[in-house]
Amino acid sequence: MAAETAEDAETAAAVAETPAVAAVRTWLAQRSDVTMLPPEALAPDVCFEGDLGTVRGKESYTAAAARWHADSVELLQYETTLVKVASISEDEVVVRWRAEWEPPTLQWAPALAAALRWRIERFDVDPGMVSTFRWSSVFRLFAGAFATGVLRCGPTHLGGCNPTC
Repeated sequence: MAAETAEDAETAAAVAETPAVAAVRTWLAQRSDVTMLPPEALAPDVCFEGDLGTVRGKESYTAAAARWHADSVELLQYETTLVKVASISEDEVVVRWRAEWEPPTLQWAPALAAALRWRIERFDVDPGMVSTFRWSSVFRLFAGAFATGVLRCGPTHLGGCNPTC
C-alpha cells in the first residue's frame, strides 16, 4: 500500500531495519490473519489507536485484539493487510495495518460480477464526504460497469496503528 502522504514516504525511506523491525516483520509474515504480536513481544504500556478508539496496556490490548479478531472472523470474514512496520527507537516498533471486509449491502456484487464477467475494483471513499442515496448514482454505477466491465465498489475498512516493543 502506498504511503499516505509525502511526509509518510520520507519517514518510510528513513526508517532503519532494526532487529525489532525485522522480528516484527518475521512474526507477522508467518500468518496473514494476524494483526497483533504475541503478548510476550508487547511493552507493558502498549497503546493501540484506531478508528474505534484507544486501548492502553498489554493485558487490555491483548484481550481486545483477540476479541476483535474472533468477532470479525465470525461476522465479517475480513482480511487484514500489513501497511507498515517502522522503528521509532532501538527496541520500539510501530505497526500500521488495515482490516477490510465486504459490507452486507454489497455481498451480491461478487456473484453478479462473476456472472457478467466483470472485474470488481475497490476504492477508498473520502471520509470527509457526506454521501446520500440517489437512483442516478446507481444508474451511473451500472452503466459504467456495462461499458467498462468494471464494477467499482468502496470497501468497508478500519485502520490501526499500534506501537510495540
